[in-house]
Amino acid sequence: MDKTVNVVAALRSPASPTALALRDVSKIFEGRRQLRLPWQARATRRRVVAVDSVSLSVKRGEIFGVLGANGSGKSTLIRLISTLLLPDAGSLEVFTRRSSRS
Repeated sequence: MDKTVNVVAALRSPASPTALALRDVSKIFEGRRQLRLPWQARATRRRVVAVDSVSLSVKRGEIFGVLGANGSGKSTLIRLISTLLLPDAGSLEVFTRRSSRS
């Protein structure tokens, strides 16, 4: 039981109070042009805004959930936080490590 208390105390240490910080993070996906037949209308690129200017801060030791409807960008946000994707705009910081497209 003492180990559990020490782990919780370490997570709440004042050395780095913020575990996760997002500042105006955005991600936009643009589709590729598709082949078209000559009699079809011109193909346009489809632009999908998956995450639009999200800002939040999560302190060490906090539990945080992401809720939303289907297609609202939850998985994209998690991929941005885990650095599987880079944000198109804004910056994010996970345990003092910054990730942004510079």
